Amino acid sequence: MNEALEGGQVYAGFWQAVYDFQTLIIGVPAVLVGVATVLAAYFTIRRMGRQIAMQGSQIEVDQSRHDDAKRSAAWQARAGLPHALSDICEFATNYLKFVRDGKVDRPDPPEEATRIVIRAIGHLEPRSAKTLWELANEIQTFRARLDAEGGLRGDDQYFCLALYFLAENIFEFARGQTEIVRRKSFGREEAERVYHVMLPDAPLDSDAAGNRDLREAIERFDASRQ
Repeated sequence: MNEALEGGQVYAGFWQAVYDFQTLIIGVPAVLVGVATVLAAYFTIRRMGRQIAMQGSQIEVDQSRHDDAKRSAAWQARAGLPHALSDICEFATNYLKFVRDGKVDRPDPPEEATRIVIRAIGHLEPRSAKTLWELANEIQTFRARLDAEGGLRGDDQYFCLALYFLAENIFEFARGQTEIVRRKSFGREEAERVYHVMLPDAPLDSDAAGNRDLREAIERFDASRQ
């Protein structure tokens, strides 16, 4: 009898304890679930952080490869320029001689050199590309005048000087001595200097045939720039 009574008391005490601590008992699983959720979120964030870091590193690698390829293409484009520019300068010089005295055959336009210049334009930074575009455009304008008129007229000599000057101005860049083309202004002094480079044995201040017309053209174009 006593044992039954004691068992009943224990049973009643257990449920009384459950009743008294039911809030705590119910709260423990909720706390555990919350902790588990926080831990899961933490490890998820860490995993995502590693993935983002890996993606960022890959983007940097890809960008570095792209930049290297771009620089390589630019150097390849520049590699053919010195020879092309020499051909253009030679054409301008020979055409100047042809225009002045006709003692040499009329030279053909430098087609291959022009193609090299045009191909290089797409691989260069904007300022240098613009200068090469001006050179290519000058050659094509030269060619159009030849096709239309069967030969240059009027200010023929001046245009030969201008073409030579444009090509000469790019040499330092083409040889890798500068990072961009250093643009120079083509005025009277530069025109006279280029003339003496092209025809060192024919002083511009002499009375040789064509000198007067060339001096007038230089003065006129120089005045138009003011």
